Amino acid sequence: MDALKAQGVDLLKVYFMLEPPVLRSVIREAHRVGLPVTGHIGVRTGLGTAMAGGIDGLNHVRVWRDLAPGHRQPDGSDESLDGSVREVPRMQADWTGIDPDGPAAAGLIAQMVRSHLGFDPTLSIQRIPDRQRETFGLEAFARAREAVRKMGRFVFNAWQAGVTILAGTDDGDLADELDDYAAAGLTNEAILQTATVNGARWLHQQDVFGTLEQGKRADFILVDGDPLANLKDVRKVQAVVQSGRVVFRK
Repeated sequence: MDALKAQGVDLLKVYFMLEPPVLRSVIREAHRVGLPVTGHIGVRTGLGTAMAGGIDGLNHVRVWRDLAPGHRQPDGSDESLDGSVREVPRMQADWTGIDPDGPAAAGLIAQMVRSHLGFDPTLSIQRIPDRQRETFGLEAFARAREAVRKMGRFVFNAWQAGVTILAGTDDGDLADELDDYAAAGLTNEAILQTATVNGARWLHQQDVFGTLEQGKRADFILVDGDPLANLKDVRKVQAVVQSGRVVFRK
């Protein structure tokens, strides 16, 4: 951890195969050198357990052991990063029997609020396009689409409860991710905050970036329109400014 800190690492991300004792040790060592820890977790360690161990953030909304019994959870043995091996995305999950408005979800969200967790849902990578109807079959396709709807509802409930939402994409498009927050019910103002000031505050860097203010780092985009009125205007990028330099102009 000391070497990572010395190299300028901002935070540490852990992956889903870590057992609880290992995860706790990683978090403890990261915090020792002042690094926050976020993670794609849930296969070997539930979110509640990770929060009890001090994790600072969560990447991806999926089924965690906190919401579904162990026999319905993947154990990681057949996980593959190769999409040609597993057509169904690894992040897609069966939310059958899970109620995003139910007491289990509400309890988990309350713990997320108490833990000041930064929640990076990556909803856009959960999308199931129409072309996969034949690949999935009608029953599995309908179940997958319902899972996406429930994930969006969980994100909405988390936001309403006060969880810090962070706009992440995994390997997707940021504008798509923002669109999915809108579909879930977040306001345009809140959505824009997920991609700007929320991340800065979560990293305790709000004095450096995240808002347009004198003395802060000049990282911003110029768009043709008003995203507060029409969120899709974020796609109309006219210029990109990075550290005070114009690096793109349409």
